[in-house]
Amino acid sequence: MSVRDEIASILAEPLVTRINFSLGGLAITGAGLGRVRNAILHDRIRVVPDPSLPAGAGGSYNATQNQIGVEPSLTQQHLASSIQMRSVLLHECSHALVDLSRAAATTILSDEAAAYLVQLMYRLGRGQSWLRTWASQNQGTPTGRIFHEAIRIIDRFALLQSCAILQLQAYSALRQAIQQHPVYRGTSSTALTRADGI
Repeated sequence: MSVRDEIASILAEPLVTRINFSLGGLAITGAGLGRVRNAILHDRIRVVPDPSLPAGAGGSYNATQNQIGVEPSLTQQHLASSIQMRSVLLHECSHALVDLSRAAATTILSDEAAAYLVQLMYRLGRGQSWLRTWASQNQGTPTGRIFHEAIRIIDRFALLQSCAILQLQAYSALRQAIQQHPVYRGTSSTALTRADGI
């Protein structure tokens, strides 16, 4: 099995197929992620090695090229055994869903908020409940703050058990945490995605 096929298998997991929430005009659902899976399997979204990714980044999504970039050293075996890496690539698949949905009126920060929610839902759903403590104890770090705010939303709205429509005030602190992360610093709160369809 290839990395591409392993990503497709992540998208078919029951935990992923039950995802169902919306925010900022985005509907992030298991059915939508299933459409991403089909696009991957039919090479409408390509999975390619990306040598520009820093070690440990895991992946990226390029809406212009319709491709998920993965670290060149990433193997199917590593992906199969790493919940953390699987969650990162699921995060990128969430961006692919935004692109597939042609959600061009969605802000970059809302797109990232949705992707982090999916990423953390996956990790918590796969039994990594220790992340709640880690995120709470590491709120002073950029990643810790993002994780803390995302987990707070997941727990408050019971996203692992039910669907929810999140209003802006419910995830504004998560957007702010993302905006303060060095990777996203300088991203305007009104900057839009490049979601142009696949």
